[in-house]
Amino acid sequence: MRNLARTWFLFLLLAFACLGSAWAEVAGQFTAVQGDVRIQRGTATRAANVGDDALEGDLVITGNPGSATLRMVDAGILAVLASSRVRIDQYTYHSANPRDDNVVLSLVVGTMRTFTGALVGRSRDQFVMKTPVASIGIRGSENILNAAADGTTINHTVDGAHSVTSTFAQGTGRTVVSNAGQTVQVLKGLIPVFIVAPAFILEIARQALAAHAGGAGAASASSSSASTSTTASSTACRHGRRHDGRGGWAEHHGDRRRRGGGGRGCRCGQWRRWWRRRERRQHK
Repeated sequence: MRNLARTWFLFLLLAFACLGSAWAEVAGQFTAVQGDVRIQRGTATRAANVGDDALEGDLVITGNPGSATLRMVDAGILAVLASSRVRIDQYTYHSANPRDDNVVLSLVVGTMRTFTGALVGRSRDQFVMKTPVASIGIRGSENILNAAADGTTINHTVDGAHSVTSTFAQGTGRTVVSNAGQTVQVLKGLIPVFIVAPAFILEIARQALAAHAGGAGAASASSSSASTSTTASSTACRHGRRHDGRGGWAEHHGDRRRRGGGGRGCRCGQWRRWWRRRERRQHK
């Protein structure tokens, strides 16, 4: 009898696990897979292929080399870079029912890049990214998120804005808002701080800007941005000041610095976008 009861218990556990997978909603689809990329669903792990669906609850695992790009159900983009583990805790989007909107992405370790879709346009407060020591809210459209093995988190805002909150820190200052071109670091138990973006983050950002640029004029602009990225660590604007790109005076880190040559003294995200638009107009 005891063996029979144990057999029935195991059968029921397996049945509920299968039902859970059947009920899990499709979160997105793999549109690009390079190298070692796997999907862990429950206790089963298999290789990921282009065209495969990613479900809520899936853990996307990449080796080195390895990378994957997913197009999410709201047309957002999730890129998982090498040596990373990203869990899609929830990705619910129904075009006819905004009340169901909810996204939770957990970066266990490694690096991921997101470009948000239709959900953020109407329910941005329902889009959250988590790491072992921080949570990141969306106020804009694109970011690069990195989590080290000890949980140390770096968030770089490529476009738009993000709120970065330290999970374990207490009191005021545990949340900061980063704008385009800004980078925030969170250590366990400490408040977020603005830092100069590491070289590998700048390279990912450069590739993202190049990927978004279309046509000859945009390609020229992205290469111009790339040539300035290598020195951005020493001159990047980390306070998100808006610039009109007219070559006048602009507030920068509490002082006033003349931006000769149409704003070349500023390499923040606002300047890069303005420079790309200027290049496109010249090539028309």
